[in-house]
Amino acid sequence: NMTPQIDVMIGDRVLQTNMKNISAGGVLIQTREKIETGKNVKMVFSLPGTEKPLKLDGRVVRSTENGVAVEFKEVSPYFTGILDESIWSD
Repeated sequence: NMTPQIDVMIGDRVLQTNMKNISAGGVLIQTREKIETGKNVKMVFSLPGTEKPLKLDGRVVRSTENGVAVEFKEVSPYFTGILDESIWSD
């Protein structure tokens, strides 16, 4: 099963990595980089069955040595619907 890729914009740098998992509330990304908690980020990623990439704003809520948890700022019903239909899960 393909792990979806995600681009995370932190200030003026872009981190290209993989998602470990995703829910309607947020995403866990794979990185060994330390990103400070509370930092605002922008994310761009695609989900199975979506034509165009999704762009979401988020905030770092947790940073561990194997990943960073980002909470989505506001989630549209459209996005929630896509997630419900998305075949990808860990």
